[in-house]
Amino acid sequence: VEWEDVATGAGGGSDIVFARSTTNGANFAAEQIIDDPLGEVSSALDVSIDVDPATASAADDRVFLAWEDTREGSQVYFARSLDAGATFAAARRASSSGDLAVTGVTRDPALAFVGGNTILIGYTNDRLGVAHGYAAATIDAGTSWHVTDPRLDTGAGQSVTPAVTRALNGGLVAWIDFRT
Repeated sequence: VEWEDVATGAGGGSDIVFARSTTNGANFAAEQIIDDPLGEVSSALDVSIDVDPATASAADDRVFLAWEDTREGSQVYFARSLDAGATFAAARRASSSGDLAVTGVTRDPALAFVGGNTILIGYTNDRLGVAHGYAAATIDAGTSWHVTDPRLDTGAGQSVTPAVTRALNGGLVAWIDFRT
């Protein structure tokens, strides 16, 4: 399970937290802070999760997380676990334009493992004055991001609440669109 943990003390920020169960929910391991485990770097919120259940073994599933993060402005960050959530690699920025952080406010990340080593993230960003839909994709399970920041919608109005799902031979991104 994953969640946003909001600190109630002054300057506490918020974190993306994960806990795993290998007993079908009867017990859970200690929770792990995923976004900045070594100390509060940013506030993180609106987390999305998907799992690649590699085999019947509980030890080889891959867990993928994406969230809105306030470091570098407002970006989508990503972390992965290759050992069923026992450990996570360091968080990496998934939203980028020419390897630079995107401008504007980035929100609503929606992540889907779509097969093989491919992960797709849809998100919204308001750099053009209203929110529009964008995407990031990786074909190496998040080691690097190969498709970064193409605009998905063509309307003049706002686009919100992206949803991402696995489909035959890839993934699909949908959103609510206020074109007119």
